[in-house]
Amino acid sequence: MSLLPIEPEGPQSEWKVRLPRPERTARTLCAFANGVGGVLWVGVNDDGAVVGVHHVEKVLAELQEALHWIEPVPHITVRTQVRGGKSILRMEVAPLQDAIAHVLSRSGKNTVYLREGSSNRPASRSAARAIAQPARIQLGPKERALLTLLRGAEPMSLKQIASQLRMGERRARRLLVPLLQAGYVHDRSERRYALTAPGAAQLDS
Repeated sequence: MSLLPIEPEGPQSEWKVRLPRPERTARTLCAFANGVGGVLWVGVNDDGAVVGVHHVEKVLAELQEALHWIEPVPHITVRTQVRGGKSILRMEVAPLQDAIAHVLSRSGKNTVYLREGSSNRPASRSAARAIAQPARIQLGPKERALLTLLRGAEPMSLKQIASQLRMGERRARRLLVPLLQAGYVHDRSERRYALTAPGAAQLDS
């Protein structure tokens, strides 16, 4: 089996030398599941260098512990790769299509996490509501172009979207609003926008 490439850190990829405590790991898995999915690499340092995992079974046990903090539990495919004689783990998180993942806390509070660049952020109420109760709209060529632009990209501002699509900000906003209401796009902090799992599914349909 050929080795899958180690993707740069960003909306769909994160590197870790080791798994952090379960609650923090759960935030990353939750954010990937509420977006378009993603890959958590274990045994890779902040520079992208392979340092390896010494006890694979221990890391897998830590993963299972982290999943206890997420509801509903996303599907994760774990693969071990050997590079330069060092084992690393590739944990691929599938997006949730008809649900929204929450991270549980010791206090009993549930928090929805979304991916913002290479970070995990709590979702606003409006963003969480849009994911949980999406509207349905027909996509035209312009709407598909906007969703395609956001696929795999860092969250973009309205100005960046308008510039890339070669249109005015007012027109870009008119395209964006129904996509937000349908849950196809997240409104991240600082008014930056990113594709959601339902949005990606619409592109692939």
